[in-house]
Amino acid sequence: AVAVNLGDTTPAASAAQAIGYAGQAATVNAPFATQAEADADKYVPADESGWRQFVYRQKDTNDGKAGDRYGRMEELKVYSPAMNRDIPVVTIRAEDNAENAPTIYLLNGADGGTGRANWLQQTSAIDFYGNQIGNVNVVIPMAGAFSYYTDWESEHPTLDKDGNGQGGKQMWETFLTGELPKALEGSGYFQSSSDKRAIIGMSMSASSVLVYGEQHPGLYDAIASYSGCPAVTGPAGLGVDLVVQRGDATYEQMWGDRNGAVAARNDAQVNVGKFNDGEPGGQKNIYISAGTGLMGEHDVASG
Repeated sequence: AVAVNLGDTTPAASAAQAIGYAGQAATVNAPFATQAEADADKYVPADESGWRQFVYRQKDTNDGKAGDRYGRMEELKVYSPAMNRDIPVVTIRAEDNAENAPTIYLLNGADGGTGRANWLQQTSAIDFYGNQIGNVNVVIPMAGAFSYYTDWESEHPTLDKDGNGQGGKQMWETFLTGELPKALEGSGYFQSSSDKRAIIGMSMSASSVLVYGEQHPGLYDAIASYSGCPAVTGPAGLGVDLVVQRGDATYEQMWGDRNGAVAARNDAQVNVGKFNDGEPGGQKNIYISAGTGLMGEHDVASG
């Protein structure tokens, strides 16, 4: 699902369109040099920063001291104009041909990275994209718990805020499809001439990335959805309730009327036909992987 050249194979991907978002770009601050510097900023609550152990050395090594950043990994504090708050974003810079490297966005699971449901702690993404692939810029937002990475209809007293208490209504789709790529790609932070981008979601965000592709045709060269539920309206809305209730939020705060237009827009199953919009032939390179929902060996006490 990644629009890069692997050996002698060339994926059949069309070039992604220039970012059509007309609003402001996000503001990217210089990466923190050490974990102590990042911790001191306090824009990420201490109890939500367990992922930093994968970005900064936890003990002295031959090539660095404890607290230093690992190799090409960076923690960027990124200001979102739409949300009026700072967002932690972990990046891995391309190692090879960096001036022409595509960008891949990895969205975390239900806790948005504040717990363990993230690409750093539960997958081999760092090694795969950072070392085995090498020629790709990796972007992993480390916030957005229980948000479905969507633009919310109402404000929420806690989910809206960063560690310093700043923030307004959550506008994650605006941030992730517009503000952030506009700030990082092209002549932005990565300084890459490539216009190719891909996005992958897991669990909660596995439905979000499909919605992004449907509502922004041509934006992504590849989309992958791992272990998600594309349907979010009707009976499937009960699954959404289980996620947002973990953040003391409601379906209605997020999308309004369960039978309304906003909820329907964010149902990837309802809007699947939109993948045919945009360029001739529609969206290329869609990969969807999910279990059947039947009980398996890990769903019983003996597992």
